[in-house]
Amino acid sequence: MPDPRAETITNYTRVGPGPASMRRAADEWGSLSEELLAFKSSFNQMLVSLTEEWSGPVAMQMIEATKPFLTWLDDLGQQLVETQNQIERIIRGYWRAHRDVVPPTAIRANLTRRAQLLNNPLGVNTYGITLLDQQYQQFCIHNGQVWNRYRARLADASSRLAPWPSPPPITNNTESVKPVRTDTSVSGSSASSSG
Repeated sequence: MPDPRAETITNYTRVGPGPASMRRAADEWGSLSEELLAFKSSFNQMLVSLTEEWSGPVAMQMIEATKPFLTWLDDLGQQLVETQNQIERIIRGYWRAHRDVVPPTAIRANLTRRAQLLNNPLGVNTYGITLLDQQYQQFCIHNGQVWNRYRARLADASSRLAPWPSPPPITNNTESVKPVRTDTSVSGSSASSSG
């Protein structure tokens, strides 16, 4: 639970590193997504080249064995894009909160004026102080609502980041391809029987 004072929540959106690291992270995820697309394109081109020069049961097994890997690449690509999108949402949420909180100048003006009025020992400024207190209370309520909305957006974006799946092994049942019997074993057997 953040400090309920208006100035504390306003300062949360103005001190510290800000969203710069999140911006860099979003850019990195975008670059990784582009690299993955390039890799998948090269992988598909390699498969096409192999099928043009190679045929038969073993070739078909190899093609079938790569299908789960290609599916994994598709899923991974979508997850990279989704990760970048959710980081972008967090960044937008930060700037929205930065924009919507009560400006620090307004809070300082309220607190400064209240301190000035408190210096009156006769109590003639009681009404003015009451108005300033009411304004400050509204600042606190407003900033609390802004902060809660920001936290809700952050939690929702984080909940959409799924665990990364492990790549499937590119293997298949090679026992279905029977080894080709060579003529040397037959001829050798014939020669020994004739001798």
